[in-house]
Parts: sequence; C-alpha cells; structure tokens
Amino acid sequence: MKRYLLNTIIIIITVFTPLHLYSQTYKIVYKTIFNLDKIKSESPEGEAVQNLNLFFSEPFTYNLYYKNGISLFLKDKSIQNKDNTKIIEIGANDQTYKNMQENLYVYQSDFFGKLFLVTDKLNNTKWKFTGDEKKIDSYTCKKATTLSESQGPITAWYTTDLAIPDGPENYCGLPGLIVELEQEYQTYRLVSIDFNSDYEIVKPTKGKAISQNDYNILLKEKIQEIQDGTIEETF
Repeated sequence: MKRYLLNTIIIIITVFTPLHLYSQTYKIVYKTIFNLDKIKSESPEGEAVQNLNLFFSEPFTYNLYYKNGISLFLKDKSIQNKDNTKIIEIGANDQTYKNMQENLYVYQSDFFGKLFLVTDKLNNTKWKFTGDEKKIDSYTCKKATTLSESQGPITAWYTTDLAIPDGPENYCGLPGLIVELEQEYQTYRLVSIDFNSDYEIVKPTKGKAISQNDYNILLKEKIQEIQDGTIEETF
C-alpha cells in the first residue's frame, strides 16, 4: 500500500511539474527603449541629431541564453532606415558571457568594426533592495538598485516567479530574472521566454585582448570624440 501511494505521488509530481524545468537552455528576449531626450542633449546638433532620431527610432532586440548558471547575451537585430538599408551597426557582434559557477566574465565588443575581448572576474554587483513592487505584464516584480562606475545609477525590476538569477549585459545575482533594467540612456524590457531552446552557449574568443580598465578608457575617449564631432575610426 505504501509503495502504491509513493508511486502515485511520483506520477502526480511528474505530470504536474512544468516541462520547462527539464529544458536545457532558456532563450530570454529583451527590447530596448531609448531615452532620446537624454541622448540628444549630449550630442552635437544639426545633422547628427537627425541621424540619432533615425537610428534610435526603433528598439533593438537582444537575446539572453541561460543554462545552469552560464549565459550569453547578444544583439539580435540591426536597425534599418525606411529604404531598408543599414544606417550603422553598433555592437552587432557584441557578446556578454557569464559563468557564475567559475565567476568568469567575458565581453566581446564590436567597437566601430573592431573586435576587442575583455576577460575578467564576474562583477559581484552590490544590489540594494528597496522593498518596492510593481506589476510588469503578468509578473510581480521587486525593485533593486545599484551604482555603476561607467553607467551611473541602475534600477532593476526582477521577479521571483522565474528563478533565473540573470539579466541583460553583465547584470546578475538577484533572486530572480530581471524583467526590466533601467539605465541612464536606455531601458531593457522583457518580451518573451522560450523554455526549450536548442541554442548552444559558447564562450566568445574573437578580438584583441584588452583589460577592462583599458577598454573603459578607450570607450570614454571615443564617446568624447563623438560628442565633439571629431571621431576617428583608426585606433
């Protein structure tokens, strides 16, 4: 009798356990919403502003592939103008690899057509939990904030309904999936989740090896050149 009850319980658990718990890889899709007023206020005027309006007129789409504490975040779409020709592909080959088991972070950056490869320890983000909650689509989300040296204040809305401690870019470590990530110039918003993706996560290896500090310096220099209208493509 006890064995029969045990077998019945096992069958019930098997039948009613969500299938996605057995899946190998999750495909999590995000879209970006740009803060155009902020971007334009810090950019050269004239034709450059018109180009910005065109470039940021549609959201970018990003995919986050996650499996057992290992993930890959990459761009899925390049913006095109009304004539269906590419304006520019910024970060078309960017890839952010996170291995939480090995505390490893690898960032492959497509910077003005040149590839750089940053390898470092996974940044242990110091999240501050505010206790605020809000509903985003069907998810009950909780608020956490942090301060990034390169990006300023960051706000994450995460849900414990999805026990995936990951999110866009290099942000992770919360007790649930990041549904919305607010940055100074853009906001990532969860669009969909495929619990049965067959995508194979591979650590990026292409690009010139560079330290995180040297990359940050290079990035600041190029951003300043863009703002000054003196951008040079050779570096």
